Order: sequence, then C-alpha cells, then structure tokens
Amino acid sequence: MLLKRFFLTFGLTVVLGLSATAHDNHQSTPYYLFEENKGQFHENVLFRCRLPNGFMFLERGGITYYLENQEDKKVVMDELHAHHTMGPRPVIIQRGHSVKIRFNNADTTGEVIGLKPVNYHHNYFLGNDPNKWQSDVKLYREVIYPDLYGNIILQFYTKQGTLKYDWRVLGGNADDIKWSIEGADNIELLND
Repeated sequence: MLLKRFFLTFGLTVVLGLSATAHDNHQSTPYYLFEENKGQFHENVLFRCRLPNGFMFLERGGITYYLENQEDKKVVMDELHAHHTMGPRPVIIQRGHSVKIRFNNADTTGEVIGLKPVNYHHNYFLGNDPNKWQSDVKLYREVIYPDLYGNIILQFYTKQGTLKYDWRVLGGNADDIKWSIEGADNIELLND
C-alpha cells in the first residue's frame, strides 16, 4: 500500500498541482476527459487527458505527464490572443518537463478501453493533408487497463472534480504491480 500512496502522492499532487480541476464546457460538473488517439497524437499515445498544468498521455506501457511552465503558457496565450496589426509575431519559447511512469513486467498487449463516452466529439484538421485529418474523435470519462498484471485492473476516472486512479485486484497479486519513473527531479514518500 505504500507504493500506492507514493503513486497517488506523486501522480496527483506533484503532477496535477494544487487540487485543480478540469471542466467539460458542456456540463457544469468538473471532470477530466480522456481523448482517444485516432492519429492526431504520437503513435505511442492511446488516450490524452488535459490537466490544469499540462497533459497526461496514457500509453500501452505506461503514462507520460507533460507539465507546462505556467509563466510561459500565459505569455503564449496572451500572444495568441493579441491583435497585431504590423510585423511578425515574436518567437516565444514554451518550456515544459516530462515525467514517465513505466509499468514494469506488465502485460501491455491488452486493449486499453475508454468508458462512459460523452455526447460530443473533437475534430482535427491539422495541416493541408486530408489524410492526416481526424474526425469523430471520442472522449471518455473513464479509461481502464483491464489486465496489466494478471487479474489486476488499472482505472482512471474523476471523483469530486479530482483525477483519481484505482488498482483493482481481482484474484491477482498486488505485489506484482511495479513501475519505474523517469524524468523526476526528486521522489518523496509520504506516511499518511
């Protein structure tokens, strides 16, 4: 259970920041959405979840968090919404940091499944090549990895406006759950 507390503390406190929530513009209840990848993201990504300070990418063999520098993001957003009348836009650098959690010794061949779809979708028209455009990209309120460690399910969802996860052990051995972390500047275990 210490391992779960570590991941919960690391994954939800450090990565998500100060209990911030995301909102679906179509509903008043705050929750996080998981957007399927139909080719609009890198091929490693199965689902993307927008976070208050970046993104979480659910991948077959782990999770990647991309955390944006919030000061840089504000400058970028201000510039995108500025009304320039003359001259080129200034070059702006958006700094960020990635942290990857790898599922060690897991069965990563199974399907990762989106559950509880919302009643709308996203469309991507990136670039001039219609073959790279994606439409009807579905969004889900939950995602599960159904059998990472032999009868152990990993589920991501929202509870009371906070991104949560559960390891559900259905006859498997919780000691089989192991991961490694890359890109973290420091790791802290909390006794709470």
